[in-house]
Amino acid sequence: LGFAIWKDSDGNTMLGHGGNCPGYRTALHIDLKNKRAYSVMINANGTNPWKYTNGINAILNKVESIDESEIQTKNLDEYVGYYNSQPWWSENYLATWNGKLVMLDLPSDKPVEAMTFYKYIAGDTFRRIRDNEELGETLIFERDKDGKITQYITHEYYSKKIDKINY
Repeated sequence: LGFAIWKDSDGNTMLGHGGNCPGYRTALHIDLKNKRAYSVMINANGTNPWKYTNGINAILNKVESIDESEIQTKNLDEYVGYYNSQPWWSENYLATWNGKLVMLDLPSDKPVEAMTFYKYIAGDTFRRIRDNEELGETLIFERDKDGKITQYITHEYYSKKIDKINY
């Protein structure tokens, strides 16, 4: 077997193996220090499965232990979903992360660098958390007459929530 051993950007020792055959590519990425492993299988040639294993590893390395005193009590689930920012940008995905909202701009080769965190303020208003922990610009969600989230506004631009498609 041809396994590779390397150091990641944080100096941690990694172990892995990749391969390809006509029609698919694979990668196995093992993080020895954190005892995590990632496997990606793509059914296409000309792809880079390591991009995905490295992205997954970077996101999980960003996870911190939760400080219970900082968890917001607001239920953020109704804000979660895909939003369409066209024609100015592509879509983004909002999720919850340690009691905060996180926005991920899509597509992204480095998802951990595309993550923007927001703190709940009041009502449907959030503020961006800057790298220095200060609060930045406002993110305001709007609802329809039934109380369902329809879009958000930031920097005077609207992004509409994309409804789920049921197959």
